Amino acid sequence: MSEPGDSVTENTRPTSESRKRQTGQSLLRQYVMPYIQLRVAGNLTKEQKQEIAAQFTKTLEEVAGKPPAATYIVIEEVSRDNWAKGGKLLSDS
Repeated sequence: MSEPGDSVTENTRPTSESRKRQTGQSLLRQYVMPYIQLRVAGNLTKEQKQEIAAQFTKTLEEVAGKPPAATYIVIEEVSRDNWAKGGKLLSDS
């Protein structure tokens, strides 16, 4: 039997809680959540947004092996009055 202060611990077997933590951490490492933030000048239709989301998700699944349920996509529509290129607002083009 070990004495207090010994380097040997009495219970060296992993607990069910530590196994759950290890499993969760392994899954997180394996399936890091893809996050895509897409900014577009102007507005898109709902159908265009649906197609963009479907295609981006499919690409991440096929190319990077990411499960579709883990992929998050944010589509931000920016007014052409709030976006400039070459020193001019897009709305002025």
